[in-house]
Amino acid sequence: MSKKQDGQTKTRKTALAVAGVTPLVFIGNLWWLKDQPDPVVYALTGLAAAVVLIATLLAAVQGDRQSGEWERAGDRFAHQWGALAGGSFVALLLAVPAVQDAILSLATLVSAGEIDRATAMILFTAGLGSVIITQMIFTVIIGAVWRRKMGQTI
Repeated sequence: MSKKQDGQTKTRKTALAVAGVTPLVFIGNLWWLKDQPDPVVYALTGLAAAVVLIATLLAAVQGDRQSGEWERAGDRFAHQWGALAGGSFVALLLAVPAVQDAILSLATLVSAGEIDRATAMILFTAGLGSVIITQMIFTVIIGAVWRRKMGQTI
């Protein structure tokens, strides 16, 4: 591997690490965010989202530069069906009473009583994050299956 490719691989891995850690840090600080004024919550939520978007965009560009047509076809397939499968999976989970109870328990834990506007916004944001993370997981799984199946036929 050339030094340029090695540098691109390191940049991609670092970007993916940042994209993975940022939501975990955000979720880990929900207890602190619930006591902050709305502008602070919105600003930090926007900042976290921007960091994840920029990091994943950087990783995608680096990965695209290193991939050939075969890998790009697999990526398109995985993104198309991973997003659909991940979103559908979360929608199905929301219909399960045990999951609904867990969400309600989390809401009462975060709000310590009646659910106010800030807590509702944090929970909606966490819900959106869970959809995105689930879509990402399904995209990775479908991409791995595609590569394995298509690798056997070539």
